[in-house]
Amino acid sequence: MSIGDRIGGEDSRLPPAMRRVHQSRCARALAIDLLAAQGCVTDAIGKGPAGDPVWPAGFVGSLSHTESYAAAVVARDRHCKALGIDVEPDLPLPPDTDGLILRDEERLWLAGLAGAHAGADRLLFCAKECVHKAIHPLRGAWLDFQDVWIEVDPVAGSFTPRPASAAAEKAFQGLQTQGRYVRTQGQLLAVLAVF
Repeated sequence: MSIGDRIGGEDSRLPPAMRRVHQSRCARALAIDLLAAQGCVTDAIGKGPAGDPVWPAGFVGSLSHTESYAAAVVARDRHCKALGIDVEPDLPLPPDTDGLILRDEERLWLAGLAGAHAGADRLLFCAKECVHKAIHPLRGAWLDFQDVWIEVDPVAGSFTPRPASAAAEKAFQGLQTQGRYVRTQGQLLAVLAVF
């Protein structure tokens, strides 16, 4: 598996929509470089009907970006079945998103941190985005934030998604996952591999 990230060279003169296009292109260019490092030469990462990346035969991968940061992960499909990557600003989530994203199990974990891990709620969001990016292409399942809860090991820098609904149980059936995260350059970067 190859993981790459880049500061995308944000140009504040660009309107927000153009900055988003620029960072999307940076993520795709990074993925092309990662594929080349694994012997797969391609000049583009295709787009599916919903805008999701279409990977060359024999590969799986995922893309993510913020306004100033791009990330990609690729692997041969013989090493894992799916990948999900997400990058988010290393900041707490807006307060009004709590009910949409977090489950009771996750709120208990956050309460136990007693503020020692600012942005931990954003980490849970980031991990759930990884779940969506890996599970949807693999199983075609659209899981809501409440369909999974994230178990975090801050010492190891790892996370494990746990199914919390019948839809998630079905989507995860027969699969194993391994999630990792890092904080880098003011960003949270999380990757989920599905086996």
